[in-house]
Amino acid sequence: MTDQNKNGTFDGALQIAEFQEDGFQEDELTALGLLETIQDHPDNDQLFQTDLALGVCNQKLGRMDVAVSFFRKVLEKHAYLPQALLPMAEISYENRQFLGARGFIERYFSTGSVSSRSLFLATMIEIELDDEHSSKRYYRELTNKFPDTREAKKASSVLNLI
Repeated sequence: MTDQNKNGTFDGALQIAEFQEDGFQEDELTALGLLETIQDHPDNDQLFQTDLALGVCNQKLGRMDVAVSFFRKVLEKHAYLPQALLPMAEISYENRQFLGARGFIERYFSTGSVSSRSLFLATMIEIELDDEHSSKRYYRELTNKFPDTREAKKASSVLNLI
């Protein structure tokens, strides 16, 4: 593979699979195929980014066990990488592992990262753990920082039900 072709493939795959709050810019399957192609390439000097993107792709495709393995691999070397912590919190929550989800979301917040998505998740985690004080604190932060978001409206509906 020529350097130009190799670099173009790396750049193209990473651009397609770039993690964003609302997901991918391109089709997850296309990104997954490109990322799997470059994952074991000896010239891949961005392996943790490739593993992170593979984790996100697999999460989007519902392959949670595979996604978790990639996120854990990334977190072994980058323990406070927000792009891996938030999906791990989401997967833990979906698997009803609420204490684990709390641990991941707290580590995520300790990085200084915050989003409507993460605050909604934190609210839901604390509701499941019966921590009324923390769930209301996260809900207030969500509605103060992101009042017009889908997550704020959804959290309001959930809190009205309990």
